[in-house]
Amino acid sequence: MTLWDRLKDSVQTMQAQLTAKKNDLRSGAFRDASMAMCALVAAADGTIDPSERRRVAQLIATNDVLQNFPADDLHRRFEDHLDELTTDFALGRASAMREIGKAKRRPAEARAVIQIGIVIGCADGYFDDSERDVVREACSALEIPRPSSTSTAPSASPGRPGPRMSSRGRPATRCPGGRNPVREWPYAPRPPCPATTSRSSSRR
Repeated sequence: MTLWDRLKDSVQTMQAQLTAKKNDLRSGAFRDASMAMCALVAAADGTIDPSERRRVAQLIATNDVLQNFPADDLHRRFEDHLDELTTDFALGRASAMREIGKAKRRPAEARAVIQIGIVIGCADGYFDDSERDVVREACSALEIPRPSSTSTAPSASPGRPGPRMSSRGRPATRCPGGRNPVREWPYAPRPPCPATTSRSSSRR
């Protein structure tokens, strides 16, 4: 199996790993951290678009692992975080990161929170720079090591088109499993942090 064959299903692999651990992911800390993560992903670029709000809320309601918790309770917690972000984005973001950090006491739950963020962020086929920044910051809050260098969306080169723009008007990396994906998924699905292992563009 080629490198791309292994990597292109990384998001699906993350969801499968989450599902396999479903019975272990029932704590209030995991619930609260996951909703904080989902809210930060929905508002990653500093705005809270109604369509993005609805999209993430629907993903929360249908995620197999999150069905461990009452749907109305999850929705309320998600909306509460978004309301805080709307009132004061900086304070709301800091509050959400503190909530995420509480899950660090259980490493398996901490990794699951990161995986939830990636799965939700990639659900539309792209993982924006701002969404990746949220996941990187969450890694720090959860004390999950991350490399010092970071990856960005593919850039233009002679004879090749520039990066695909997301619906928010920013360069976006195509997530694995989507149609016409980029040739290499730049983030590995394994620890230390499944969202921050960069791969060289020279391997395209």
